[in-house]
Amino acid sequence: AVFNLRVLAVASSLVLVSGSGQSVAVGGTAAEPLVARVNDSLGNPVAGEAVTFSGPGAVTLVPTQGAPGNTVTINTGSDGRVSVSVRVGSAASLGPLTVTAASSVGSVAFTLTVTGRAPVFTSGSVVNAASFRFGMVPGGLASLFGAGLSEISGLQEPGGATTHRGVSVTVAGRLAPLFAIRNEGGQEQINFQVPTDVSPGTARVEVNNNGSVTAVDGVPVLRAQPGIFEYT
Repeated sequence: AVFNLRVLAVASSLVLVSGSGQSVAVGGTAAEPLVARVNDSLGNPVAGEAVTFSGPGAVTLVPTQGAPGNTVTINTGSDGRVSVSVRVGSAASLGPLTVTAASSVGSVAFTLTVTGRAPVFTSGSVVNAASFRFGMVPGGLASLFGAGLSEISGLQEPGGATTHRGVSVTVAGRLAPLFAIRNEGGQEQINFQVPTDVSPGTARVEVNNNGSVTAVDGVPVLRAQPGIFEYT
């Protein structure tokens, strides 16, 4: 007689495979998917097990198949794995966040860090704050225009603080006092005071937006550049 036996794997544990510990910018998608696996008691993969991923409101989870959402349920494949991509669409989620994956045999937590958008500007984006002429002067007020400079909405005045709402400007390695950060009407701007000990010539200007940093070399530093503020 011939007996055909079919061995059915029984789910025993849910394990985290990869994707935890990443950073992802506001409005962006994490570089790597979040991957979990269901195993049997011997560590072999188990197919067909339902795993539910869930995250905070600012996160959209995108499975390889099916509709995206804040909470998605996927069945494990033949390799016992399930995965989702993570999109972040709200500045309110800056900092650490957790996405969980849960099944009938346990749960795992993926930790990610949400950073600001990557600042975009050029050496020509740094100008005298009064005349808007190209360049800056030691001890003078400068304006920097670009995109992704901050995650604030409207106009805020830091009053000379060197860091405000996760934003800082560094000139030749020195933190600059901040006096205005603007993000309204499609225009982004930072007003700052150039550190007094920066030498004339050219300097590197660096903008940090909540962990996303862009540095631009070759910004002119002039000995003098008169400018007049006009008030009406």
